[in-house]
Amino acid sequence: MNQQESVIIMEGSLKSRPVTELFGLLARQQQTGTLTLKRWGKQAIIEWHRGKVMYVAERPVPSSGSLGEMLLYVGAITPVQLEQALLQQARTMAPLGQILQRLFQCDPKTIRLVLRVQSLEMLYSFFFWRSGRYVLESRIEQHGLRSYDPIDAESLTLHAIPVMDSWAAVQKVLYSSQVILKRQVQIFPSWEEDGYNQTARDLFELLEHERTFREIAILSGEGQYVAGRELWRLIQGGVIRVEPPRKTPRQYAQLLLGAPLGQFAVWLIVSALLVGGGSFLLAFAPQSPLQYLRIGPRHSVASAQWLETQHQWRYQRIIRALEVFYLSNGMYPAQLGQLVKEGLIQREMLHYPSSGEYDYKRLENGRYVLLPPLP
Repeated sequence: MNQQESVIIMEGSLKSRPVTELFGLLARQQQTGTLTLKRWGKQAIIEWHRGKVMYVAERPVPSSGSLGEMLLYVGAITPVQLEQALLQQARTMAPLGQILQRLFQCDPKTIRLVLRVQSLEMLYSFFFWRSGRYVLESRIEQHGLRSYDPIDAESLTLHAIPVMDSWAAVQKVLYSSQVILKRQVQIFPSWEEDGYNQTARDLFELLEHERTFREIAILSGEGQYVAGRELWRLIQGGVIRVEPPRKTPRQYAQLLLGAPLGQFAVWLIVSALLVGGGSFLLAFAPQSPLQYLRIGPRHSVASAQWLETQHQWRYQRIIRALEVFYLSNGMYPAQLGQLVKEGLIQREMLHYPSSGEYDYKRLENGRYVLLPPLP
């Protein structure tokens, strides 16, 4: 269906209809179309087909959660391979997943898993949007070679409510994507009696060896929200434990905005030279502003010369204004303030540069006297 033929099916505010309620409604009605969510400069595009999510994207693109970043976390590619694939993508505009499969034989199943996790994490993040607008249109762009199964929105909504209720507590325990998770016991407890679900059991099985929170969230296929809540429950039950992130030698060398230690040292030396050279010029240049802070005879002479120059200039301005007033009215004003009322001069021009106002008296013979104020 062309965009010109698109019809708005429904629209409204996310304050009156939260995302959880909206997704549940679209699932029950088995809607087909493109749902657009907008909030604070962010925009989400979600394509639906018969009540299931087929495609999801967010603009601007989130800083974390990209396909390449997630494949790095699970060890599917190396940083060098990702860099080469991104350069190839910039030249050809082809999907990154296809490039990685063609150039480096990246496992299609892993790419399929990561793409699904990427979509799930975006969808769960939308449940936290408390304001904004939504519009569902009949058009559908068919984005896609999104090689994962459609996402069941009804199941997604059911999981969203407990995730949202506990997410603040989850973040206090799993405060970093790099925290280490380990088994506290070697045999999983009776998950039916203790209230654990199959997802919790699957997460426990993945922890045969220690893993980071981010790694296990991706490998589980559930994403950080669902996996984070179940891991938090396992931690509370003493089944697994969490340890602080471990810093690798590479991380110790990262000091400023991710710059390696050598680059940081060069930056520090160049900055010191620039600051030192600038300070020298500021202090000793002939026209340095600091010369006005120096106390001595030069300062007092310069001030006296400046005051005299200002006085002569203002004095001549007042005289010219008086002559213009005389030509217009046939007499001089009774007070200098009349010059300001006539728009012939500005009020500050009537003040002597150091202090006080100019002394003005109109004489009987049609003349005047203009003198600076007494010291």
